[in-house]
Amino acid sequence: VIEQIVGEWRAEILAAMPEDAEPEEMLRKRARATMYFLRGYPSLMRLIRRQFMTAPSKESRFFIENFMRINFEEQRKILQRGIIEGTFRPVDPVLFFASYVSTGDLYTFARPILQNVFGMRESDDRLFARFVDHSVDMLLDGIIARKPSKTRR
Repeated sequence: VIEQIVGEWRAEILAAMPEDAEPEEMLRKRARATMYFLRGYPSLMRLIRRQFMTAPSKESRFFIENFMRINFEEQRKILQRGIIEGTFRPVDPVLFFASYVSTGDLYTFARPILQNVFGMRESDDRLFARFVDHSVDMLLDGIIARKPSKTRR
């Protein structure tokens, strides 16, 4: 069942990315697709971590090699292209990938805090859309190449 769900996730990522898009748009769409997909499976990443990442097995190797590494390599190439084109500043692609994958869990963790601590009672769809925009901006704005700011005198 998990392989089927992960296959659907992969299809969502690929469907979200136009081949002719610029690197920033590609990474934004990948992150958005991941967050929207994982919203439907709030325990999936926890299960994946427990079943596939911590236990050495034939199944865990299959998942790592046929999903995680493929996605990482695609993302690494997009990052590299963006760095060469001057869109992104140099970043560690491994740490960026770990941050990207983690965005899928953020809303599951943050929703009770937003609602119970801060009283954000707006519709879940609206709150989720705002949260996705915020999270994707935080993830991608952190790697955008910026012109150096002028030193004050």
